[in-house]
Amino acid sequence: MMKQKVLIIGVDGATYQIIRPMIKEGKLPNFERLINTGVSGDLTTTIPSLTPTAFTTLMTGVNPGHHGIFDFAGGVHRDYRSRIILNSSNIHVKTIWEIISEKNKKVISIGVPFTYPPFPVNGIMVSAGMPNPEKGQDVKIFPPEVGKEIMDYIGGIQHKYLTRRGSGFCGMPQMEFYEDLQEKVYYVFEKVRGIFFYLFNKYEWDIFMVHFNLTDMLQHNFWRFIDPGHVSYDKSLAEHFENTIYKGYQDIDKLIGEVLAKTDQETNVIVLSDHGFGPVHYLFNMNYWLEEIGLLKRKKRYIGRYKVHRTTFQRGLSRLGYQNLADHLPTWLSGMNLPVVRRNIDPGGAFAFRNQSDRFAEMIDWKRTRAYADVHGINLNLRGREPEGVIEPGKEQEQVISYIMNQLLSVRDTETNATIIGEVLKKEDIFKGPCTEEATDIYFFFKEGYHHIPSPDFMSKERFTKLNDSIPFSGHHVSHRSTQKGIFLSSGPGMKQSTELQEANMMDIAPTILYLLNLEIPAEMEGRVLREAIDEDLLNKRQEMRIENSEFRVKRERKALSAREEEKIREQLKGLGYL
Repeated sequence: MMKQKVLIIGVDGATYQIIRPMIKEGKLPNFERLINTGVSGDLTTTIPSLTPTAFTTLMTGVNPGHHGIFDFAGGVHRDYRSRIILNSSNIHVKTIWEIISEKNKKVISIGVPFTYPPFPVNGIMVSAGMPNPEKGQDVKIFPPEVGKEIMDYIGGIQHKYLTRRGSGFCGMPQMEFYEDLQEKVYYVFEKVRGIFFYLFNKYEWDIFMVHFNLTDMLQHNFWRFIDPGHVSYDKSLAEHFENTIYKGYQDIDKLIGEVLAKTDQETNVIVLSDHGFGPVHYLFNMNYWLEEIGLLKRKKRYIGRYKVHRTTFQRGLSRLGYQNLADHLPTWLSGMNLPVVRRNIDPGGAFAFRNQSDRFAEMIDWKRTRAYADVHGINLNLRGREPEGVIEPGKEQEQVISYIMNQLLSVRDTETNATIIGEVLKKEDIFKGPCTEEATDIYFFFKEGYHHIPSPDFMSKERFTKLNDSIPFSGHHVSHRSTQKGIFLSSGPGMKQSTELQEANMMDIAPTILYLLNLEIPAEMEGRVLREAIDEDLLNKRQEMRIENSEFRVKRERKALSAREEEKIREQLKGLGYL
């Protein structure tokens, strides 16, 4: 039987909403080739439809209730203040990288999110995906000797191109900001591309996965320029940037063409995305709304207090509007810690989410608060779980959850008076497994046509905040069922031709990969082998092997990030509207 290999290209945030019209215009010939010669369809992702949650599900074949990664940060119920940034050591089950390595198959992984710190695989792991801190440590590679070889080949990585901005334009003119952002995004793309082809050509492998965040970064920031109906559409800027997103897809298409030209008859090529994408017009300020309906109470008198905070010299310059100077500081100076005296009067603006939560926590009267908002939904202030919980577990808990869910379905648009939320779910309806308790209590989806995302902002003076041209990001992928649909395309010796998939799920990727590699599949994996995608001859020759694996669930040594590393990652995520 022919040995089969699997090559996976992760295209972060890629959506058929962009791909299909471009194919009709003849602009994506290699995406079209994969559709015509293989299998394609929607790939349903996780709730929430976030990169860390989705890719961890891809790597493990289980839902977040088992693997434990619900977001970039964790500990939602342990503290009302800043949550801890998570990394690969927080994954509670084995990944395909570990399972495949144990079977003496060769693994290469480049830039896959939540592979930092890298796993000690039988092969090479370049963990350049978020969360991944800083400076000379921006790329962690296993084994280290290959890391030095890679860095020598690509000429190293300049830190200034990896800097992701916080909210706002950092005092820069918008034209300059977007040009600078383009340069940085493409710098990363070319470096990852260079590493990919270097390892592809030099080393043996059985499974190879590379992740590109080009399309995700462009769509977060440039969506406003492809949509004249967007609330922050700017015609003059659109003349310069209206093709930026489309060019990103064309560059990925070109890369796919190069890969297809280099692959042999043993290789199954899979192209997929972790979620879809769409526009953002409004923020739904959940904590303001909870206060409106009487479930959240602020202290009657909040004066604030002075605190000494620490920040880096580079971040201080950025906040003062000297971004260009900050980007060109020498390493020893940019990371220098400085004391800053700050009075905690308010919890910050609409985009000061988690890293401002310490000040938010000080303003709330938790003894009278029954519910509060997290980034993706709403939590009860539950006795015995939250630090100052008041809701009794059991009957009262269920009553309050039911009340909030009904109230969410009654939220109305301030202009049309139409209800805007179409679906509300308890976490128990979504997740199964021992980590479920770590999830947000209530999630919800907006109806189609309402381009909102949830926000835990507390200082807004209205229920909805309309995005404007002072905010860089204009596209996102949470809180809509449509953006839960990523892409899946595959072609190769093990796959059918010209076949459309109907019900592929992110959990199905890991067991399908193991099947294609002729390896046993842990019975604990919840996903299924995508048999409808696989060639009939292979299905007849190869039995699906499911086995109990007592070592599938693992307790890893927690590799905590330093305060400086966490701050670095928060700045990266803040610029994308996650914080």
